[in-house]
Amino acid sequence: SSGINAEYGGELDEEKSLLREKHEKEVNHLELELNKRKDKVVKDQEELLSELQEEFREQKEAIQEDHEQQLAFVRDRNKSELSILQLEKKDADEDLKNVIARVQSRKAAHEAELKQLDDQERELKERENALNERKRKMELSQKEFEASTSLKMTAELLELQNQIKL
Repeated sequence: SSGINAEYGGELDEEKSLLREKHEKEVNHLELELNKRKDKVVKDQEELLSELQEEFREQKEAIQEDHEQQLAFVRDRNKSELSILQLEKKDADEDLKNVIARVQSRKAAHEAELKQLDDQERELKERENALNERKRKMELSQKEFEASTSLKMTAELLELQNQIKL
């Protein structure tokens, strides 16, 4: 019976050994497959990451380009508005200069007119004074004439009275 056991034991050992070898081959094969799959997943993730980075870079560039275009548009619009405002200011400054010139011209004309009126008033007063002086002199000379005439007449009357008495 121990021979049978030895024979079965040898067969069992051989089967165990074959099973162990088969199991190791399967484990090695599964590890190899697992490593291949891991490598593929890593490679796929790297490709996906690279694609996402590229997409992000493109979107970032598009956003920057759009931002630069908007900025250029705003700058151009501001330049246009500034040019318009500068033209309007220039026109307003010109209008103001013209108004000031007109006001100064009118002021000068009014001042000249006032001076002319003052001169005329002064001249009229001088003429009035001269006329008053002439009138006074005439009245005075008339009074003197009347007085002298009255004296002459009185003297002549006295003379006539004296002659009549004689």
